[in-house]
Amino acid sequence: MLRKFRNAVKSNRTPVATIMIVLTLGLLAYLVPSGNAGVTPETVFGRVYGREVKQADINQALTDLMQRFGGNEDQQAQLLPLLKPQAIQTVIQDKAIEELCEREGVKVSDLEIKNTLELILKSQAKQQPELLGLFDTTGRLRSMDDLVKTYQEPVRNFINTVERVARKEAVRQKLFQIYALKAPVSPERLALEHRLKSEKISLQSIAVTPSIQDIGDPGDGPLGIYLKAEGSFFKQGLRRTIQVVVVTRDMVGDLKIDEAALKSAYESQKASFVKSPEIKGRHILFDAITPEQLVEANKKAMEVRAQLIKGESFEALATKFNSPQAAGPGGDLGWFDRSRMVKEFADAAFNLKVGEISQPVKTQYGIHLIRIDNQRAERVTPFDEVKNRLQNDLTEERYAQKAKERLELLRKKANQGDLEATAKSLGLKAVRSQPFEAMDSPSIEGVFNVGDLGTRVFSKKVGEVSTPELIGSSYMVYRIEKEFEPSVPPLSEIRAKVLLAWRQEQAAKATQIQMQTLLQSGNFKALRVLGSITETKAVTIVSKQEWVSQPLIRQALLQMPLNKPTPIILQEDGSLWCGQISQRETPKPLTIESRLDLINEIQNREAGQMLQYEVQRLIEVGKSRSGLRSLWGMWDGIWIDEKALGITK
Repeated sequence: MLRKFRNAVKSNRTPVATIMIVLTLGLLAYLVPSGNAGVTPETVFGRVYGREVKQADINQALTDLMQRFGGNEDQQAQLLPLLKPQAIQTVIQDKAIEELCEREGVKVSDLEIKNTLELILKSQAKQQPELLGLFDTTGRLRSMDDLVKTYQEPVRNFINTVERVARKEAVRQKLFQIYALKAPVSPERLALEHRLKSEKISLQSIAVTPSIQDIGDPGDGPLGIYLKAEGSFFKQGLRRTIQVVVVTRDMVGDLKIDEAALKSAYESQKASFVKSPEIKGRHILFDAITPEQLVEANKKAMEVRAQLIKGESFEALATKFNSPQAAGPGGDLGWFDRSRMVKEFADAAFNLKVGEISQPVKTQYGIHLIRIDNQRAERVTPFDEVKNRLQNDLTEERYAQKAKERLELLRKKANQGDLEATAKSLGLKAVRSQPFEAMDSPSIEGVFNVGDLGTRVFSKKVGEVSTPELIGSSYMVYRIEKEFEPSVPPLSEIRAKVLLAWRQEQAAKATQIQMQTLLQSGNFKALRVLGSITETKAVTIVSKQEWVSQPLIRQALLQMPLNKPTPIILQEDGSLWCGQISQRETPKPLTIESRLDLINEIQNREAGQMLQYEVQRLIEVGKSRSGLRSLWGMWDGIWIDEKALGITK
């Protein structure tokens, strides 16, 4: 609805006011999500130039980020508060790119996406040969139904994930082509790039790190003047301070769990200690992915099985024939239950008798021969084997219960007010933090591991008192005390940081004067008293990343005549660099082919930068037209329901 309406009024905005009055009531119901409705994949949490941001979009972006970071479920749960804003930003960017495609008339067909998907998978197959099985004998990607029959259902998610990447890549390539044509290359730019890539130079260079050891503290007066002059360098973002009350283990009394309680817990949880039937066995794995490989592997497996039936050593043949991705020495799998193996393998293994050798078994990994060496039925893990685990679990539960009860009493008595007096009345202590930003790790007295406390604090409102939370190894409640707008803090708050910067600047000035004095002798090698001089022979400028990333060094190497020292240049790492070129090798003139290649390279680089700028500009402009403050912005801008998403500061 919004997309069609926006396109209709874009070409004629004269009747917009009238149309807005007629549609306002209906649009309000459509634009504002109901606070009572349950969240589903189709729930709309925002719009980017009229394109809906749904829960499903955010979920997919979160899934992709989780896959990138890896880790177990607990680690991913801890990452979730940090990754959610990033996932939302990813969705916004994707929708902004869709808007840019519409403005530029970019359309990508299903065939183009499939071709890009195949290119990506074939590129991956060079490092992962098992992916070759995804293609038929003509080199085309097999149908999804065919792939699922061979590799089971997980292959569907894999292909869908890569297809999303392929779609983005196909779109990006088309946008690149458009923006490349918007980046004409002048003869001067072409000549400069040719020199950077092809001209070889030989030079001596030195990088001197100034020492602040002899630079003392000048006092608050000079530091205050320095802070005022360099204020932008010390400006900090949105910051908050909190009051924190911590309850540690040694503050809750006896946590000892007696034997009777442990046995009672064991009996009540006995069902969770039941171990499924297990078998101990070995296998020989013959790698196979393609139909041809499977036929060959099956044939080889039958030959090896015949040798095993005759009495040859399973361990010896496993050592000889086993795939590198198989289990331990001699094909040993140890003890395992059904859940540890893929279904085909588990079905075959658990139907064997002790000492029996299976027929060839086909799985997603190849062809297996399996031998069972021992079996044990379902059993309950004895009390003595889980006693220590129960002790730890019950101790943690008792600590959590006592700590939370004490902190809940604090919250109730404080009634969302200052925590200090109430904490003192309960024998606790409230401490205040220094101002910190969301991504900082706040320093809290008595707490050594604050985890993601910074992120948690910025998810709450000023004045709010948290529920009891486990932070590191301690339980705590905290009150959001104050919020500070982005500003330059007073000297008293950041004195150590200002002093360090001032000392580094003074040391750099002193070192620069020393280097200039030594160079006045006319001999570059006089600088060796300050450090080692590096000899570099016959290299291009672009071959050295440290030169490419420093515009002043790059410019000096292009302009300085032979045997003359370059200006002394302050590098990003704080060191002072100086060089002297002894030889230049003039590059060969460009041919027609090399000229076109270089132009294409420059245009692609420029296109990437232009594309990044345009997407960012769309996002910035769109956010300036957000929400009901500008109803037009709901389809000609960006609106995100931050409160509903739980990302409001």
